[in-house]
Amino acid sequence: MPHRFLPGEQWNRGRKAVHVPARVLAVDDNNDTLEVISIVLTLHGYAVTTAPNGATAIRSAPLAQPDVVLLDFTLPDMNGIDVLKALRSQGVTCPAVAWTAMDFGSGKQAYREAGFDAFCGKPGDMDLLVRILLALTQPDGAPSVADR
Repeated sequence: MPHRFLPGEQWNRGRKAVHVPARVLAVDDNNDTLEVISIVLTLHGYAVTTAPNGATAIRSAPLAQPDVVLLDFTLPDMNGIDVLKALRSQGVTCPAVAWTAMDFGSGKQAYREAGFDAFCGKPGDMDLLVRILLALTQPDGAPSVADR
């Protein structure tokens, strides 16, 4: 099996070092939101695959090989917890961020138990989202933001 380079890792291709971007699977049923997320994250050096619903996310994940999943909770075909469970059953083990307009409040424990690693409200602070993704995709001890 070929070596899978870590996000941010560089490898030499001939004489030139190539940066390997972290791969994000962004799932949201709002096309405008997906477009903004894709643009912002691409500008920050991420490779972004988008999915407008849970079924598409589940089908896309094996090919996308995400390093992190950004997952809306309220989707037209299933909720974010069910999508994450399906992804986990496919062997997707990367961190997952709950991205939702719902109030986390007392629901944080349910998200944690479902396997989410972090939380970010929307419409949200894109700088905070980028910091969360950076913390989850960099193995160099970036600070934890799991309680945000």
